[in-house]
Amino acid sequence: MLGHFAAPAALQADDYVQVKTGPGAMRFVRIPDIILIGSHDNYTELSLASRERLLVRSTLAAWEVRLPATHFLRVHRQTILNLTCLEGFTHQDEEITHLRVSGLSAPVRARREHWPALRTRLAALGKVL
Repeated sequence: MLGHFAAPAALQADDYVQVKTGPGAMRFVRIPDIILIGSHDNYTELSLASRERLLVRSTLAAWEVRLPATHFLRVHRQTILNLTCLEGFTHQDEEITHLRVSGLSAPVRARREHWPALRTRLAALGKVL
């Protein structure tokens, strides 16, 4: 059947994902090593535990579908967070919370509307806010 492609399989928390890192260059990245995924137009930037950053031609929506929902959550319209890396938070105001994330020097902005899902998923991982 022409034009029909199977969607990539959903990833598990201990899988590897293949990412294109440049023209003709690919690399395997362990899912647990991904701390944060940020949106940059049609690209996403992976922040890895090694402090390395990779620019990948993929959208946040594509990552959101593939990543294990048990470990990853979109906390802002431009950010998906690996929940196992969350260390704490500070509420800025009624709308914005700043998350402290291991492996990152700057806090990550999160929308308060994501707070119920964040609490539920963290509790499932054994982390209580």
